[in-house]
Amino acid sequence: MKFSKVADMHERLRLGADRVEQLSRLENKEEALYVYEFFFPSTARVSAARVKSLIADEIASFYDVVDACLTDDEPLWSLLASESSQSGSRGLSAEEVQAFPYKAAVFTEIAYKFNEIEARLIWRYLMKSSPVISKRTFFGALARLHGIPPYLLKMNMSVDTIIRLYEDPKSISILEHWWENPQMFPSPHRWRAWTKMHPPTDEVIAMVIPNGELYYTWQGNARKRNGDRLPNPMKINEFREFVGDTILDLVSYDKPHNRFDERYPFSAPNAAQTFDLSEHGSWERVLEVLNDDTTQCVRFINPELSFTPDSEGGYIMYPHRSKVFLRLNEIKNGKWELSALDGLDDYVPVVTVDAVDPTFTIFDHESCIVVEGVASSVNTQGNITGFALAEVRNDLGISDVTQYTELIERGLSYDTKE
Repeated sequence: MKFSKVADMHERLRLGADRVEQLSRLENKEEALYVYEFFFPSTARVSAARVKSLIADEIASFYDVVDACLTDDEPLWSLLASESSQSGSRGLSAEEVQAFPYKAAVFTEIAYKFNEIEARLIWRYLMKSSPVISKRTFFGALARLHGIPPYLLKMNMSVDTIIRLYEDPKSISILEHWWENPQMFPSPHRWRAWTKMHPPTDEVIAMVIPNGELYYTWQGNARKRNGDRLPNPMKINEFREFVGDTILDLVSYDKPHNRFDERYPFSAPNAAQTFDLSEHGSWERVLEVLNDDTTQCVRFINPELSFTPDSEGGYIMYPHRSKVFLRLNEIKNGKWELSALDGLDDYVPVVTVDAVDPTFTIFDHESCIVVEGVASSVNTQGNITGFALAEVRNDLGISDVTQYTELIERGLSYDTKE
């Protein structure tokens, strides 16, 4: 396969071409595997820092000067591609491009080897930058082209699935029994954003996800969420999800359909912190934990949910959804009136709270003192009806104050039933 064909597909997709139409140009398994590797490399061949060092060496400049010049709104892979030749392709094969010793090459040797269209893909590939389309889109398009239900491919988005698709498409149906295929690493759950300021109305378990990178185990292997294999094998045959040593989910291959509350080891020493949202006061406790520096997010999980690869696992809420930043508007009788920003420089009072700092009694009305807090509930007029964990933020100013219209939007969301 010519690399120019892969690069042309990448360029057309980058410019918004139809995904299915472009992937329909793949003529066989080998071409599909090459495109998959160039679009979704398992590791970076050259780091961004290494590229900048190569440029600095070549132009006899300092690294920090090059680094400053390449700091731009445009992605680095796109900036680097502009240094490549404007002439036609050299006609290299995809195999030749993959086999080139990039780590030992100088910058211009790489840059001048490709025209600009090819270079946009090669730098993206070498530095493992974000792909032009997602893996789910890629496998979904392949499924449509081969007349296969997309969910079957999305359950196991891997090289093995591509090989099976072209060599034995009739066998794809067995992927639905993912627990019987140890070589097919199941795709993790997906999570929808929870944007409301109230808890889900259904029976739900709130799980606190600590800071760290997610990884998954299956049949002795471990992978990151994007599918990259971790170097050290894991002596675990079950499908498990971790952040560090904290376990987030566990699915046994001999009991693959167990409900979440049946399969999750709640009492294990490395289990995540959980709350039953049907219990009184649990929502307020979730909001407190959500704003702890060690918390990455909180998941809302139906306890009856069985694991199905690539299916929705529930909802997820991030800290910024509950935080608001308000201006101290008035101090009176030990109470603080806090306001949201209306437009550019007008303020609207939205909540009155006990003094955040009792020693703070006098302030300059012309200044903008910002108070950060958690808004657990907001009404449709934008008034905050539940406010906690407030603190003065001396490092913030008027540009950080929450807009009044955003509070109204939250209030409307709060008022809407599921």
